[in-house]
Amino acid sequence: MASPKIIYGVDRSAFPGPDAMAWLQKKNAKIRFACFYLAPAPGHADPSWMGQRSDLAQKGWGFLPTYVGLQAHVKQNGANIPNPNLSAARGTADGTDACHLITNAGFAVGSVVYLDLEEGDVPSGAYQAYILAWMAAVKAHSFVPAIYCPGGAAPWARRYARIVWLAAPENLDGQGHAISAVLDPQHLPASSAAGGPIAAQFLWEIEFSGLTQPADGGHGPRFDLNTGLAVDPSDYACVDDALNDLAAPGAAPMVDWSAVAASNALDEFKAFSQLDVGPAPAGAPAAAPSSPTSDPHCGPATAAADRLMPRDKVALDLAEARLAEAFLVTAVDPGLTEADFAEASATTVAAAPGAIKFAAVHWPKKDMDAPDYHHLASSRVLPLPADGVAVAAEFDLTVADIELVLAANRMDPVGFDDTVALAIRGARLGRLADPRPPLDIEDVAATPLTETRPDHRDFKCLIGFYRRVGNAAARSFSLFTASTVLNPKYVEDWFLYANGRQPSGEGNVLPTGCYVYRVGAHNSPHAGPVKPALRLTDSSNLHLDGSVTVIRTKNDECYGVDDVWCKTIPADNVHCSFQTVSVAGWGAPFSSAGCMTIRGQMTPTDQWAKAQAIMNRLGQDKRCDLALVTGRDLAIAAQLRVKGLAGDPASVQSELGRLRPGSQGDEVTRLQKKLGLDETGYFGGVLKKTLVDEQAKRGLPIDGIYSPALDQSFGWNVFA
Repeated sequence: MASPKIIYGVDRSAFPGPDAMAWLQKKNAKIRFACFYLAPAPGHADPSWMGQRSDLAQKGWGFLPTYVGLQAHVKQNGANIPNPNLSAARGTADGTDACHLITNAGFAVGSVVYLDLEEGDVPSGAYQAYILAWMAAVKAHSFVPAIYCPGGAAPWARRYARIVWLAAPENLDGQGHAISAVLDPQHLPASSAAGGPIAAQFLWEIEFSGLTQPADGGHGPRFDLNTGLAVDPSDYACVDDALNDLAAPGAAPMVDWSAVAASNALDEFKAFSQLDVGPAPAGAPAAAPSSPTSDPHCGPATAAADRLMPRDKVALDLAEARLAEAFLVTAVDPGLTEADFAEASATTVAAAPGAIKFAAVHWPKKDMDAPDYHHLASSRVLPLPADGVAVAAEFDLTVADIELVLAANRMDPVGFDDTVALAIRGARLGRLADPRPPLDIEDVAATPLTETRPDHRDFKCLIGFYRRVGNAAARSFSLFTASTVLNPKYVEDWFLYANGRQPSGEGNVLPTGCYVYRVGAHNSPHAGPVKPALRLTDSSNLHLDGSVTVIRTKNDECYGVDDVWCKTIPADNVHCSFQTVSVAGWGAPFSSAGCMTIRGQMTPTDQWAKAQAIMNRLGQDKRCDLALVTGRDLAIAAQLRVKGLAGDPASVQSELGRLRPGSQGDEVTRLQKKLGLDETGYFGGVLKKTLVDEQAKRGLPIDGIYSPALDQSFGWNVFA
């Protein structure tokens, strides 16, 4: 596909008059759209554009309908202070006002309306609450909210609004003032901005040679010049087509906005005026300038400290938080495509040997080569065969085994009503010889399991809930057939993207660990919100999506101990599989680019219906931490119990004692100190990323799991 055709647009605060607009159109047919100010608005009193839409539209003009609302700061005694008028309630009122104005101006319901953010800082506190409430009000009136903002706020805007108009002026002096120029309208320059924004404002305060009508200051009228992707940025269908074209196969390389957003992880700023934990300690060390385990497609790692919210923070209690969650639900996840659903509705045809779709996708053959299993490959109580290739093995899982693994890994998951989620990578219910293993089991204290390995192609995992009440004798768990890995389509999707063979890509594996989740929603743009679902959440703020370190692959279509690790916001939620039989276009019965999926359709059906019943009992916006471990972790715990070694600290430490995401305590603090990080005592995405980098620098297999063997190799005595 060729590069998008250049389209220009102009922006002037006051309507320049019909003659000037006609002159521009005559001089350059590529000048197609104009900023259309909705007024009177809080930040724009001049209503001169308001009566012009009909005449301009008949002459072929497109528009950027713009509402200039409240800004983050106001002047007081010559100084900028936070705007005292900002609130969610004011945002709702101004959003409603914008809808009245755009209707009065003659725009149809469903048109796009842009909120003007003049400041380049990432919105936070009351300002963010104002913006999100404005957007919610616009949506409630059946218009489409969009954002105009400078580059500093663009990654934030891109997370909350699909449609972004970027201010990226290229003609500023050292003080940030526009250097005015006179341009020949028939020979306009091109913007360096590409991809993602529907329009980019790249020159400020320019004049057009030959346009000499009287204007302020004794010069010709001055405009801000834009390039755009859509001839009419107010027409949602036109905008949607333009943005979809960016992702089309063979499209010209564009800025990877998902990576830009990821590099500005939400844990680097405060989302609201009320935080669940205090601010990061002063003097936090800067992030390393480069990472040996990263890839440019991932975006850079952040320098934020790992922090964990209090144990008693088990439910959202802020209206702004629920509002933010709603926008994250509709903005972050790639979800399913129309092609996915077409594939899902078709009859699956078995491929002939040698003609398997996504044939290069595979799971590591040996545990030593798999990041989640490498540290367990030397187990003495449950040794692997001599060739290092695991074989299916059965064991009885008990509540005591679960607690042994959690304690050995210094994990303490928290959930509303003492309920946490438990995900087991590489396991199924039932005995090895069961001809038809059960697909689910509920409210038990023990059950037989068979250890397996994931393969990306079938349900080879379990996900459920663990009632971790204070009385150990009353604890129980429920488990459902599931997958904790992405399907082959997305393994290949990221691999092709990372190697420059397609313009975009999704795909990751969430490593084992204990993560903060909440009952929320997972969005599919075509299927709609899947609700309730479990949503990966920021460890320090229950109302934000989680920033974690995940694994991706570039050298082959297999996730191994020599791969790429990215600290990002992956939206690795827990939702339904959407299908229960394999779909040719996915290579599996589950749709996942990194999410964990429970067997069942959205309606809901099968195991997903039972899982949703538990989430419904917990209630929306409730915390439900998720412990993700392997079947082998639990099989080793069971073997320690059977051999009478579960009470032997030395045996437990050797076999299961590990530090990984979700670990807490003094050992974590000592490891953070050795790696030069803030000593918070919580193992989060920053520590994970720093540890995998350290392993890479030392030429070791990379898994980001700190074991006694690794401690001995480093000589750090973290476990002393």
